[in-house]
Parts: sequence; structure tokens; C-alpha cells
Amino acid sequence: MPGSGVRGWLGPALKETSWFVAAVTAFHVDGRIRQRSVRVLGLGSGPLVTAALAVRALDHVPEVRDAALDGLRNVMDVEVAPDALKVILAGRHRHFGPAALTAVTTMLLECGSPSAVAGHLMTSSDRDVRRWAFEFAHGRDLLTRENLLTAVASEKDQLLLAWCAEWLMDVARPEDFAELLTARSVNVRLTAITKVPDADLPDDALLALTADRAPRLREAARWRARRRNLDVAAWYRGELSAGDGSVIMRAACLDGLASLGGVDDLGLFLEGISDPAPRVRAAAVGGLAATSPDEAPAALLPLLLDPSPRVASRAARVLSRAGVGADHSREAWASRQAWSRRAGWRLMRGCGGWDRVEADLRAAADGDPHLAGEGSEGIRSWLASAAATTWQPLAGDQRDRIGVLLSGWSSPDQERRAVAFHAGIRPLPSTPRLTAPEPNDRPPSVGKARRWFSILRRR
Repeated sequence: MPGSGVRGWLGPALKETSWFVAAVTAFHVDGRIRQRSVRVLGLGSGPLVTAALAVRALDHVPEVRDAALDGLRNVMDVEVAPDALKVILAGRHRHFGPAALTAVTTMLLECGSPSAVAGHLMTSSDRDVRRWAFEFAHGRDLLTRENLLTAVASEKDQLLLAWCAEWLMDVARPEDFAELLTARSVNVRLTAITKVPDADLPDDALLALTADRAPRLREAARWRARRRNLDVAAWYRGELSAGDGSVIMRAACLDGLASLGGVDDLGLFLEGISDPAPRVRAAAVGGLAATSPDEAPAALLPLLLDPSPRVASRAARVLSRAGVGADHSREAWASRQAWSRRAGWRLMRGCGGWDRVEADLRAAADGDPHLAGEGSEGIRSWLASAAATTWQPLAGDQRDRIGVLLSGWSSPDQERRAVAFHAGIRPLPSTPRLTAPEPNDRPPSVGKARRWFSILRRR
């Protein structure tokens, strides 16, 4: 088909049965050609025709929009409604989007009853279409308790789950609360824990929710428990002493004791850091630092070599905040585990000053590419923002170590010389010097310019 001229665009191929040519022509820059191609699309049917007409229903030319809406009215039914709606919803924030959405909604109501239309669209595979359908049904009081329970149990969209949970709490029966409090989605459980009446939430069920796997739900459950004057910390201690809880339960109890417990819970945290589950050990690290900061460094230093990256990283962060010296990171640097070396880097870097520089240079020379990249980036960040204000005295042995690490750092020579300058390392790393060309090697243009200049001066 020719690419220019009205006859080329609107030739016989425009009405071919796949409607692909008409759909492509509907994107022409000329509004007259778009209008005629949209009229041709109105004679067809199918998902392609419906989507193309929906796009042109958002057109900036009134005649094109009117032709597209007329075509949509001819092809619209409940089966093709999702194809049109997902296009209109994607452009609902454009200038003519609200008017197009109102027009399509009116067409849908002409195709069947609101309950039938909403029931079909609520099962669409498109997320935006499902959201619109649920809002449409809720605005007309078409959602039943069974509809909401089914959505809460099967829906994967988190926003739609939160909406359904909110709406369900207005029509739920007491027997539904147990299902909502144990739902798969944390948004549903959080809505239930905040809205279930006290009469329908026994103390044992509330205490069990304080050990939920979601931290924000545990906090909401503890808030309700405090209103009832329940001793949540004592319940946590009892569950840990029983020793028969799941990994999630033990980790949640230790995490709760980190905020509610005290020095008396030191034994529970020491048992937790030797638990076989990494999740429990990580929770015990946080609790030990929060309740027993004096005993934490000695107990947490061996965890820098923990087989779990999560535990080693958390121990390094806690030790860094506790002010543990950089000398305690030597064993971690010597480990074969990349995450242990990363933990040593975090601990040493957290000391600040020249320890930060040495830690970044060590990391930059590490065999782990991720750690090496973070070390190199850390040195560049230090040069850009902190090198000029690092006034801490640099010990001689640390200066030697930095010099050795600096010589092995594969970076631009300018960056290495900058680090050496700030560290007071002499001599500075060498760099190739630019030498001036010899007189005989000067470009011929220079000699010519000088000859012309001398001639002008003689005149």
C-alpha cells in the first residue's frame, strides 16, 4: 500500500477481513483519514477492532471520537467489553478519558443488567478491569457477602484485596472473622485485626496474632492487647520456653521481646542465636542488641562468620552501631564466605575515618565482584564528599596498609593519586608525564604561521 496520498491510505486494502490495515490507518496523522478508517472499523468485530476503536475514542478530534464511539456501540457486548475497557482505563487520565469512560459505561448498561456486566468483568484477567468492575458493583450495592469472601480467598491484586476486606467487614458475620484473621493476604488480616469487634476476638486468638509472620500485623495485635491489659511479653516467654513452636513463631516471639522485654530475657536471646534456623538467629541478634547492649558485642562477634548471610549482615550492623572497633573484623576478612567478608567490611567501614578508607580499599580488591564494586564506589564517594574533612590522625601502620592496598587497586591513576595525597603517602603513584615536542617535531602549520607573522611585521 502506498505510504502517501489519500488514495493510498484509503484504498481497497482498507476493508480487508483481518481489519489490521484499518487499525493501522486509524493512527494516521491526518484526522480525516483517521475518521474514515474508524468508520471502516465500525463494520468489523473482534478484539483488534474493539481495542482500535477504544484508542480513537480518546482522540483529540471530535469527529474521530464520535465515529469511534459509534463504532464501539455497534460492536459492544459483554464478551468484548474487557478489550475496550482496558484501553479506556489506561487513558482515563487524558483530557477526553473521563467522557470516554462514561460513554463506554453507558454502552455496557445497554448490553445487560448491571449485575451481569459486573459479574463478567470481575473475572477478567486484566487487573484494571477487575478493579473497575468491583468499584462499579460496590457503588450499586451489587456485591454480596459470598462475592467478597470469594475475592478475599482468590484475588491476587493487593489493592483490590484491601478494598474487598474493607467492604466485607461491613457485611461479615461472626463466623467469617476467623477466616479473615487467617487469610493469606496480610492486608486482609490487618483490616480484620483493626475492625473485628472485641466481643468476637478472644484473648487467646489475639495473643496468637501477636506472633503473626507480618511485622505490621504483630504491632497492631500488640496494640489491641495492651488495651486489654494483656501481658504479651509473658506470653512470648511462655511460647519460647515451651520449645515446640514453629520457626515463624520463635522468630516472632524474639522480635516481640526485643521491644517489650528486658535484661531478664538475656538467656532467651542467647539460646536464640544458637538456633538452627537463620530466621530465629537474626531475630535474636536484634533482641540482644536492644535489651542487653553491654553483653551484645561478645556474643555477636562469632556471628560474623555465620553460615547465613542474613545473620552475618545483621550482626555486623548491630556491632557497628555498638561502636565495636575495626580490629574485630579481621576474622571476617579472612573468611572464605563472601558474606562474612561483606560483614567485616560493614563493621570496619562503620568505624568511619581512615578505617572507612581501608575497608573500602580492601573490599575493592576482593574476589567477590559485588563487594569489589561497592568498595570502589565507596572510595569514590569518600573522595567526593569526605576526603577533605577527614582530620583523624593516620597511624603509620595503617598508612602502610593503605599504601599496599592502593597499589593493588585497579582504578584510574588520578583516583589513586588523590587517595594517596589525602593519606600523606609518599611517593605518590606514578603517572605518565606529557613531554613537549621537540623543535624539529613541531607541526608545519606552526612554522608557517610564524613566517607570515614576521612578514607582516616587516611591512
